[in-house]
Amino acid sequence: MANKDVKEYGFAGNLTLTSATEINDMLKKVIEERADIAIVSMEKVERVDSSGLGGIFRFQGELKRQEIKFALIHVGSQPRHLFNFSMLDKLVPIFADKDEAIAALQKN
Repeated sequence: MANKDVKEYGFAGNLTLTSATEINDMLKKVIEERADIAIVSMEKVERVDSSGLGGIFRFQGELKRQEIKFALIHVGSQPRHLFNFSMLDKLVPIFADKDEAIAALQKN
């Protein structure tokens, strides 16, 4: 099986109400670059609120419509707790690192 085109992205800070523009800009970039797989690092994200959660949900939905596979990596404890609580972790695959994410997503 040929390797799929993978692009890595990362959020620069917390995902809150003020992050809507950053989330939308990243979504546009991912769609324009048309990778098969988009890996998004949350290494610099310490906090996510309900607005950020909604942004990630919309991000995931739009990439699914575009047939771009998507995963989060390096998710900290507060964001992970919120994703688990909201069950977003059932929609968006979360992995420890890029290699683990790529290995899992290339199988599908």
